[in-house]
Amino acid sequence: MTVNFSVVGIFYRYAVDFTQVPGRTVLDVMNYVTKVDKNFTFTELTFQGNRIVNSLGYVHPADFTGRTGITYPQGMYQLAQSFTDPTPNPYSVWQYYLFDQNGIRQPAQADFS
Repeated sequence: MTVNFSVVGIFYRYAVDFTQVPGRTVLDVMNYVTKVDKNFTFTELTFQGNRIVNSLGYVHPADFTGRTGITYPQGMYQLAQSFTDPTPNPYSVWQYYLFDQNGIRQPAQADFS
């Protein structure tokens, strides 16, 4: 089964052969993607006892065209948040959605945390 891992905001999409992912969580997919695509990265930290994602990034090696037809320059595209001074930014809310093979959104299941 193939799943598409997409991150809006950094213009990233990767088709993942889910049978190659050692686990069934979003974190398992993200860890797998970092191993097979060295241009994708994410960082996490522990905040108030909870592990959370605090950045997602992708290095586009060449200029590219987004889905709206706008051309963007090569380089690092990153979504990040900071919980520390001197310039903490607002909390980001990371959301994920599951879609079936026809693009129909599916309810999240407990084993896809």
